[in-house]
Amino acid sequence: MTYTDLTARIIPNGIVLLFGAALLIAAPFISGEPLWVHLLGLACGGVLFLLLSALTFGRGVGMGDVKLLCILGAVVGFPGVLILLFLASLLGMSVGLAQMIRRGRGHRTIAFGPYLAAAALIVHAYGKEIIHWYMTSVVHL
Repeated sequence: MTYTDLTARIIPNGIVLLFGAALLIAAPFISGEPLWVHLLGLACGGVLFLLLSALTFGRGVGMGDVKLLCILGAVVGFPGVLILLFLASLLGMSVGLAQMIRRGRGHRTIAFGPYLAAAALIVHAYGKEIIHWYMTSVVHL
């Protein structure tokens, strides 16, 4: 998925469906969280990116990104999907800024799928710790 998104700016449906189905089945068992947490992560990720895709007429966020975020949102659940979006945006922004510095200004697109995938790995591994840090250090709960 990363290779095809970086080279052709497309996330193939077959990859999303194949790995997505396996991840959707496995996620609730692996995490120990209730099923509704994963379904809420799927819905939040899907609705947010579907809205962004509609607002940008598919040029800013493609449907491959929408489907990928649905799957990844289901895997990390809620509120993990929000952290995933934040981290993916930071990663993508960093690469976009580096491209602007190297190549100058101009309209360039970046493939967002690899940053979604990288952020999902981070959230899957450290999501609970990130949420705990945020709630205790930033929100002070």
